[in-house]
This record gives sequence, C-alpha cells and structure tokens, in this order.
Amino acid sequence: MKENRYPNYPMVLKEMRRRDIAGEYSISQKTIQRDVEFLKSEFNAPIKYNSERKGYYLTNLDWTDMPVVEEPEMNAAILGAHLAGTIFPNSRLNNDIRQSVDTLLTQNWGSMDEKMLLYSLVAHGSRAKINPEIFQIVFDAWQSLHSLMIRYRRVGDGKILDKMLVEPHVLTLYDNIWYIKARLLQNGDCIHEELPFLTLALHRIVSAMQLAGRFEPDHKVIEEVRRGNLFNLPRLPEVKLHVSGNAIGYGTEFFPVTNQQIQDDGSILLTLHDIEEYRVLNFVLTSGGNAVILGPEFLAKTAIDMASKLIKNQNKVQDYE
Repeated sequence: MKENRYPNYPMVLKEMRRRDIAGEYSISQKTIQRDVEFLKSEFNAPIKYNSERKGYYLTNLDWTDMPVVEEPEMNAAILGAHLAGTIFPNSRLNNDIRQSVDTLLTQNWGSMDEKMLLYSLVAHGSRAKINPEIFQIVFDAWQSLHSLMIRYRRVGDGKILDKMLVEPHVLTLYDNIWYIKARLLQNGDCIHEELPFLTLALHRIVSAMQLAGRFEPDHKVIEEVRRGNLFNLPRLPEVKLHVSGNAIGYGTEFFPVTNQQIQDDGSILLTLHDIEEYRVLNFVLTSGGNAVILGPEFLAKTAIDMASKLIKNQNKVQDYE
C-alpha cells in the first residue's frame, strides 16, 4: 500500500504461493480482511478499498504508526522500486528489486539516512540534470499526496512562471527524463476552476515547496500514464512501414512491432499498433530514406510535407552562403 500497488487477496495469495513452494501455508480472503481490520483498529491505519483497482490503499502515505521500518529507509526503498519499474518494466531485474523491497518493508533494520544520496544518484543519472533537493521535495510530495508550490522555467522562451500550485499525481521517467503529471490549481494570481493536468519536467522546476494541502490521487490519470500516454500526444491505431538497410535494426528494436514480414531483398514490412504519430515521423525523417510509410495515407503526406519544407529551408541556407 505504501507503493500504491493496491494489494488484494489474489495478489497476496499469488505471492504467497510463489514463496511457499512446499505449500505448507494457506490463507483465506477472510484472513486478509481481518488483517486489514486489525491494522485499522490497532494501528489507526488509514486504509480504504478502491473498487476500480480492486485493492486496498492508504489515504495518507505518511502513516507510520506501525513501527516496521524507519521512514528514510522506507522512502529510499520505495524510490528504488519506482525507479526500477520505470527503467526496467516487465523485467527480471524489476521483479528482483520488488522482492527486495517487500523483504525490506517487513523487517526493522534500524535507522539509515541514505535517502538524499539516492536522490542525488537519481537526479544526476537523468539525461537532464536535476537539483537533488528539488527532486527530494517533489518525490516526497508525490509519495505523500501533498500539493506543491513551484517556480517553473517554460521551455519555449525560458520565462519563469511564479506561484504555480500543483498536485503531483504521477512521477515517471520518460526517455530518461523525469516528469510529473500534475493538476494545476493556481498559476500566479489566476486560480483555475477547470483544474487542467500539465506534464512538467523536473529539471525545469527552479524551486519547490511542499504545502500542507493533501489531495486524492486521480487513478484514471495514473493508469493513462502507465499505458504510455504521458503527453496525450496523437496516437495512431495502425501504421505500416517498409524498412530497409540499417533502419531495420532501429525499427524492430524501438517500436512495438506486432507483425513483420521479411521480403526477398532483405527489407521488412512492419505493422505497428497504437503508436505516437511523432515517433513514426521522426523515425522516417531520420532514417535516410530507409523507412517509408505505406499507411495511413495522411501520415505519408505529412512526412512528404515535412521533408519538402526541410529541403526548401536547407536550400535557403545554401543561398546565404
């Protein structure tokens, strides 16, 4: 629950069977329910059940009344598991780290204040360098469901936006850059009634301060990001490409290929599903003519228009010389 994994009876049973190979122990759904009630009655655990996710969660992730592990150790473990999940999804390494975290969270190893060291490692390991102290503030606010007051450098003109009040619902690593998906409550003196969601890069946050106000996580937005829709960019249900030369390796490695057909000349026909439009266009325009869009037709025309504009502007540069 500390990791927002929404545990339930099937999840606990599956994990128990995996660890108890001999099958010496058993557990019932009523046992899980009794355990939850025990945590609520004896330790005042702020536990609720989410019907959409079909699992239990904590309404207050700061809850530490049950003396299982020290808070800095807990945060470092959760951050490590979250980092592994974003960098190594669906991998054995991610599963191993998850198991280690589960073990850590069931033992009392004493006090270790290594959290800041881990924040620094994460911040400097990103493609865009982040101030570790800002990363710590943002991570803590995301984990504990607290709102943030930030100053943010806009990407287009470099202007710094003051007094941005946001709720960090999602913290994620995308293309080796850390982002938060945040609900915007206030921008300067303007208070928003519609409360839009913004995707903000952590390296552009100039300063951050955690506030007392708490929020309920938006599970639809969280699930949307988990499916890969961080920026809500246009996605295409199906794209067909003809790929040859050195573009074959890039195409088969970096795209979610659902079907590929090898041709007599060694080239490949690729079929992609649910793919961002910009990723396909970038791939085609940087492949040196080794990737051609077969469909949809409008996407092929977009690539032609972009290539024509590039040729036109490049010729202007040559005229200047």
